[in-house]
Amino acid sequence: MRRHLIILVLAPFIYLNQMEAQKTAELFCSNNYNAENGVVLKWLYKFVYAPSGFDVHRKDENTSSWKKLNDAPIVFQKAIPAGVIMDKEAKELYNALKDTEYESLSAMLRAFSLIKAIYSEELATLFGIRYEDKTAVNGQNYTYKISLAGQEEALCDEKMILCSAYTKPESLKEVKLTRKKEHVDITWLPEIYRYYAVDVYRRSSNDSTFNKITEVPRAIQKDQTLEYTEETIFYVDTSISYEENYWYKFIAIDYFGQQSIFSKEFSVPAADFVLPLAPINVRPNASSVNQSVRINWELIDEPDLVGVNVYGSSLAEGPFEKINQAVVPKSTKYYEHTSASVGSHYYKVATIDQAGNENYSGLTYTEVKDITPPSAPTGLNNMAEEGKITLSWAPNNEADLMGYFVQRSLNDKDNSDNKYVNVNADPIVETTWVNELAKNIKNKFVYRIIAVDSSFNRSLPSINSLAQMPDVIAPRVPQIKSVVADGEDLIIEWLANVDPDLAGYNVYRRLAKDSGNTVQVNVNLIPVSSNKYRDRRAEPGVEYEYMLNATDLTGNVSSFSGTYLAHIIKQEVLPSLKITEKKMHVKKKQLSLAWELSNMENLRGFVVFKEDHTGVMKPCTQLSERTTLKQTLEEGLHHFQVRAYLLSGSILSSEEMSIELNSINN
Repeated sequence: MRRHLIILVLAPFIYLNQMEAQKTAELFCSNNYNAENGVVLKWLYKFVYAPSGFDVHRKDENTSSWKKLNDAPIVFQKAIPAGVIMDKEAKELYNALKDTEYESLSAMLRAFSLIKAIYSEELATLFGIRYEDKTAVNGQNYTYKISLAGQEEALCDEKMILCSAYTKPESLKEVKLTRKKEHVDITWLPEIYRYYAVDVYRRSSNDSTFNKITEVPRAIQKDQTLEYTEETIFYVDTSISYEENYWYKFIAIDYFGQQSIFSKEFSVPAADFVLPLAPINVRPNASSVNQSVRINWELIDEPDLVGVNVYGSSLAEGPFEKINQAVVPKSTKYYEHTSASVGSHYYKVATIDQAGNENYSGLTYTEVKDITPPSAPTGLNNMAEEGKITLSWAPNNEADLMGYFVQRSLNDKDNSDNKYVNVNADPIVETTWVNELAKNIKNKFVYRIIAVDSSFNRSLPSINSLAQMPDVIAPRVPQIKSVVADGEDLIIEWLANVDPDLAGYNVYRRLAKDSGNTVQVNVNLIPVSSNKYRDRRAEPGVEYEYMLNATDLTGNVSSFSGTYLAHIIKQEVLPSLKITEKKMHVKKKQLSLAWELSNMENLRGFVVFKEDHTGVMKPCTQLSERTTLKQTLEEGLHHFQVRAYLLSGSILSSEEMSIELNSINN
């Protein structure tokens, strides 16, 4: 019974309490698979069998009335007919159902019996849940239903089928395999009304044939089907070696125990799971002026090292988020975190290799200090009264505002060079202040307000003569003149702007037709004195759209220029092909050739050509990866050439080789 228990745990969707509330059975139809004509029906009844039996009804495509096919109810058979062969498990289940009162049958025994009846046609017949309609005619459409004996009400949905010669069902659809270090995750499109379970077959590069690796077929539950997504995993193959290449095929098993055709082969090659060496000497340097952090590091170079990712968090315990948009190339040993907010910053840097493996450095810390002063207070007014002067002003809106200092000076003809003193020792939070004075004081005073934040940054004074309108006019939009390839780089050139307060330019690029992923190419602002930039990180064969904008001394930024398409032509590096050996066995009149290709990675195959009597080179072998040839020759002069066909479409030819049978000595 162990095998049944495993299958039950794995998931028969037809198990008792998983049938829909209004149904007590599921009906399945198949063309006869026993080399006979007709239709085979099987139904899986919630209570396994009915003591009174079942009736099978059929409706032809041209009629609306039902015809009962069975003369007598289809019932549980109390004895096994002679000649019926079943395995031990099937016999045990049959005897258990036969020897147990119907009302006393446990849910577990019913479940075991239903599952076994899927695989055993003999057991399904003995249970009275299988019927062969041998009167069905090929080419006709039929609709079937089942009911309890003597009743018309269907126990489940009606099923339609075209009667025809039996063909094996299709295999799985939408198969997806994901290679991990110690296992392979497998999923497929679950079609629980088309097939019941799946067998998985596998071979490695050391195997010549596929071997079944599912001890029992893998069945899928109905609730798994309802929750199915492309990320759902239905089978995990844990018996793999991460250094091996594997191929998989699949067979679906329907509710009649019949196997589908094999699926196509799915390749799961070995993958690199070895982590790259972690970055060392990671050093974050904060710039409180720019509210940025420059993270420096050192790398131990490896052949498959691609670059690094930088992760940051405001807390030592995380969570950490990747702050670079694109992988930082291994040739670059720093990253500018330009959006670093005021406060604590924790960083770790991870190397990443061509297989996507990441290895993290230790945790590092720095702090961006608040050196940005509050805005100068505005709206200062005063009201002079006998013995006091009352000041009021508009409140500042900085979140970290600590308060205000009131400053005072004696008025003179030029207040720009006055010496101001604080009249309050500690910052006040109110926006009014009363300066009480002796009634006889005749001096004229100048007041101003200074705002101070929690980091003790002080604002410019209010209402002073040094105030000026801020610059809010952006530079003119620059125009790209050309983008040309220079070796492995792309040079972007533009027309120089004439804005008097121009600070410089920034160059941006994105993949052609990818408007959502624009990145800045230059790290530092390109100075006004330059009107060209060399992009050293452009990849050959990739088409980019370039654009740029201009920035003035106040930080105003122009709109983007128009885009300019450009790319570097990717050159194919072809391997060399040469003949390494030619020998002639005179007695056997047999030529032996050998050749080699310097790089076999892109090889499709070799073909050996031989010159015919018209002087035309024609193939004398099929396309093959073999690098040797033995061929019997007739006497005379013969000319050969080996050609290599690459997956890229290129064709390489060896030197032509001539050999004359009469001129060769042992």
